[in-house]
Amino acid sequence: MVLMMDSAPDGWSPWISLGGSLTSPPAAVALNSDRLEILGRGPDFSLYHTSWTGGAWSGWQRLGGTIITGPAVISWGPSRLDVFALGVNSACYQMTYNGSSWRGWSLLGGVCASPPTVVSWGEQRIDIFVIGTTSHVYQLYWPGGNTWQGWDDLGGAFLWQVAAIAWGTSLRLDLFAVGTDHALWHNWWGGTSWTGWVSLGGTLASVPQVVTSGSNRLDVFALGKDHSVWHIQSDSDSWGNWESLDGAVALLSSVRSCAANRIDVYTIGLDSQCWQKSWNGSTWSQWESRGGQFVSPVSALCRSASKLDVFGIGTDNTLSSAGGTSPTGTGIPNVLRADIGISSLIAAPSTSTTLNSTVATQTGLSPHATEGIIGGVLGFFLLLCLAAIAFILFRLRKGNEQNSVSGDDSRAENGSIQNEGRENGGVAV
Repeated sequence: MVLMMDSAPDGWSPWISLGGSLTSPPAAVALNSDRLEILGRGPDFSLYHTSWTGGAWSGWQRLGGTIITGPAVISWGPSRLDVFALGVNSACYQMTYNGSSWRGWSLLGGVCASPPTVVSWGEQRIDIFVIGTTSHVYQLYWPGGNTWQGWDDLGGAFLWQVAAIAWGTSLRLDLFAVGTDHALWHNWWGGTSWTGWVSLGGTLASVPQVVTSGSNRLDVFALGKDHSVWHIQSDSDSWGNWESLDGAVALLSSVRSCAANRIDVYTIGLDSQCWQKSWNGSTWSQWESRGGQFVSPVSALCRSASKLDVFGIGTDNTLSSAGGTSPTGTGIPNVLRADIGISSLIAAPSTSTTLNSTVATQTGLSPHATEGIIGGVLGFFLLLCLAAIAFILFRLRKGNEQNSVSGDDSRAENGSIQNEGRENGGVAV
């Protein structure tokens, strides 16, 4: 189920349930201060969503499709949403919302080896980045109108998923990815061309996350092999040294900057709780527990300069300990939500060290036994494996029946994504 926590001037409110059953981390987006959307993949591999319109949450609605990744969602204009996910053929698909209705899935092509990463630097502009089966990064972009352009091969040799950010006033795009050497690599677009990949070093063990919290400033975060969060900063394209933010972290979840000189980092600790660390422009706070018991990364959303919304997937028997009411359920992971009051979260600064491949001393968070991960995160992935096996058996029984995309295509049936369509769009197989 989905749990919700509202912010208050003096800090956090309790977690409360929003219902639902998801098998992917929730994707959250704000169309405006009074309209929030949460989207995720359900146990039937379809896309589901629920909306908050300033007073209450709607019920969960099925949007159809057969997707193998969680959704990536972006809003580039008033009342406009674009959702992207991979189908069972590893191609990228898009679904849109125009303010009044949803338009069914459309095929964008590609043969992708990572979930899509989506950014927008203005109205009627979307850029999608994936890692292809060659381990290169590929770009597909929409400049407005009815045509997508790409896929363009940006090269490299990368693991996992790309982090991307659009910022500044000069059409600036920055990409970050972990190479096969486990170092962080950086490539950026200055308005006319890509500069090429440059190593920023480090020994990383997670997908990076990037934010901008001030003029010409970028901050990148990732997990090290020591279960600590590591951070590197750029001012005017001059990169500093890696520093450890310590912690005992299982999952790096979300990094957000809701105001100038403000950064909030959210993780899932080795105890399966949500933890937060904040930057106030000069110092880092200590790690603080926000409670809950989670089996996937949480998703944070800036609604204003002083208010955040945080969503995550927990289990039925952890809801009361997170401060919400204890719901009944089927054992399928639940989605939790929390809002955070910004003003009360700054505490004493933590120390920093230089990043290397050795195991650093973990401070700030208490060490916890790995049973929390076995019972939480690994349990979640076991659920996904069982769901995938059930889906494969279902497909075998159906023989060679094709998946089809729900929506405008008159051949769409049951909202499933079709496997036929365009060629792979240039992404290498």
